[in-house]
Amino acid sequence: MVKRVQVDADSLPMNMNVLITELRKVKDELDELSKRKSELNETQDNIKGVLLDRMAEENVDSIKTQHGTVYRTEKKFWQIKDFSALCEYVKRTGHFEIFQKRVAPSAVDDIMASEDEAPAGLDSYEKWELGFRRK
Repeated sequence: MVKRVQVDADSLPMNMNVLITELRKVKDELDELSKRKSELNETQDNIKGVLLDRMAEENVDSIKTQHGTVYRTEKKFWQIKDFSALCEYVKRTGHFEIFQKRVAPSAVDDIMASEDEAPAGLDSYEKWELGFRRK
């Protein structure tokens, strides 16, 4: 396991081989943690499913034990069944708050490829990211 230390950028060795070796160690540990987290989430989801089924069978909304209390609540979700109809509704009523304030990057890229300018109201920025391949 990688030793956890607070890293100050000024204290990092400047030898690229050492830096990349350290990056690999950290990435390997993050990958292990991610895998373990996925496994734990799957186990948790299975347990929650069993508890929800049992609570429905017993027609109870909460169960209290010495280890804690579980409760079930009903949550409503909305899905779009007719996007054109929804857009017409929003245009007619002005209820733009229905939409989330984000764009599909690939759709904007497609528009930019054909129109050479971003749609009104959009701004872009770029940042460098570092990729890593193991040997």
